Amino acid sequence: MMWHAGTKLRAPLLWITLAGLALWFLIVPQLPFRYVIDVGYEEGYGSDLPYLQDFNTAEIDNSGSYRWTSGESRIVVPGVGQRPIVVQLDFGPVSAEVIQLGPHAVAIWSGGRQLAELPIDGTGRSVLLHIPAELLSSGRLVLLVRSETFAPPGDPRVLGTPLSGVQLRAVDGHLATPDWSALWVWLASTLLIWAILCIGVGDRQTAGGMFVGVAVLIGLAAWLDRRAGPLALGRRW
Repeated sequence: MMWHAGTKLRAPLLWITLAGLALWFLIVPQLPFRYVIDVGYEEGYGSDLPYLQDFNTAEIDNSGSYRWTSGESRIVVPGVGQRPIVVQLDFGPVSAEVIQLGPHAVAIWSGGRQLAELPIDGTGRSVLLHIPAELLSSGRLVLLVRSETFAPPGDPRVLGTPLSGVQLRAVDGHLATPDWSALWVWLASTLLIWAILCIGVGDRQTAGGMFVGVAVLIGLAAWLDRRAGPLALGRRW
C-alpha cells in the first residue's frame, strides 16, 4: 500500500505513538533516580564531558581522577525534572602549598542563590546539598562552583580546587515534572523520523512497523536512563 500526501499527518498510528511517548515521558521521572558523574573520566560511556563546563583538564593520581575548577565552573545535568534532589560533591585533598597560594573557600550557587560556602582544607571533603524543586523549574540542574584562583609556578592554568565526584539522587515521596525542553525535542525528533519514513519507504505497513520500532527504542532509552527523557546515558549506582 502506497502513501498519499494528505494522509501522512492524519495517520492514527502517528498520533497514538506520540501520545504514548508523551505519557511515558511523564511516567519516567517518577521512577527512582540516582546518578553518578565520574569526574575525570572523559572518554567513552559515562564521560563527564557533557556535564562539566569550564573545568580544567582531567588528571589522575593515587586517590583517583579529578578536575580542577576555574574561577566559575558549571555542573549542568539536563533531564533531571522539577523535583527536590540531593547532590553530593566530593572535593579532593590539596597540599599545604596550594592552601597557601590558592583559595580558602569555595561557594556553590544555583538559580541565583548561594547554597553553601565551604572552607578548603588539605584533607578534602564531601558535601551534601539539598536542591529544592523551585531551583529546577526548567528540569535542568545547573550548579556554579565559584572560588578565587591561583596559577602554580610554571603552569599556565588557572586553578580553583579539585573536584573528584558528583552524585545525584531524588528525594523520595515527591512527584516530578519532566525536563520539558527535552520532551519537546524528542517528540519533534519522532515526528521528523515519521516524515523521513513517509518519504523514504513506499510501503505504508513497512514504514509504520519501522516507526513503532524506533518509538519503542526511544521509550526504552528513557526508562534505562531513569530520567525525564531519553538523554545521554551515564554511569548510575
